[in-house]
Amino acid sequence: MGVDLDHEGWRVKARSHVETQAFFMEQIQERMQCPKDDLLSELVQASSARGAHDGDEAFTTLEVVNAMQHLL
Repeated sequence: MGVDLDHEGWRVKARSHVETQAFFMEQIQERMQCPKDDLLSELVQASSARGAHDGDEAFTTLEVVNAMQHLL
């Protein structure tokens, strides 16, 4: 998979990537409002807690999305 894809294959792969990002962005927003007992909620909460400490920067939503995509 990958290098041997034709134009249509790359288009499908890119669309899937964007749809996955949109899914996780929606899920992150939901977990910010109502955390669950799952990894995504833990990442969102860790991101918020990390930003609360002096000198630490919170993870961005995109960083959390990327982490979830890498786990897939």
